[in-house]
Amino acid sequence: MQLKLNKVIFQIPSEKIEERLFYLSRNKKFKNLRKQLKKPLGFILVSEYPKSLKHILSIVNNFKYTSLISVGDFITFSLLKIGIKPNLAIIDGKVMRENFDCEEIKKHFKNLFEISNPKGTISKEAYDTIIIALKNDNSLVVVDGEEDLLTLLAILESKENSLILYGIPNLGVCFVFNTRNKKLYIKKLYSKGILENA
Repeated sequence: MQLKLNKVIFQIPSEKIEERLFYLSRNKKFKNLRKQLKKPLGFILVSEYPKSLKHILSIVNNFKYTSLISVGDFITFSLLKIGIKPNLAIIDGKVMRENFDCEEIKKHFKNLFEISNPKGTISKEAYDTIIIALKNDNSLVVVDGEEDLLTLLAILESKENSLILYGIPNLGVCFVFNTRNKKLYIKKLYSKGILENA
């Protein structure tokens, strides 16, 4: 894992073996969990870009949130375009599974964390990094792999009254206002995918 605070990169040694805390297997045991994770975790703004920008701005400005978190390259890019910088952004350099140039996004953040998180998992490295990033305002986590499931961590580990935004492909933006009940719901989902031997 690379950690960049105040534009200085720190290399944190990690073991070669990827330690997974959460795994979304394709076997039947996880079929129900997969269905649950496809449901939006908050309310959705269905609108096409660039019309969606004014709606996103209006909605974000109407929330009284303690911190703003974005998960996904395009929603992070959109927020920055309308002059809103998340306290924490999590990206993976892809939009709709196509490469996305995230260099412009990186310029906006003081603290840069680079991690590995394979598809369908939440790695221990990702978990530990999200905890650190949430404590350091103005942070960007760049994921080698996939960031989708890290939305669960963002909700689980952020403070109540945080606002988490993530994109839903071919639909729009999901807004999650973090409450105690929301955290309990995510904890329940998360516990279904935790590896017993992790």
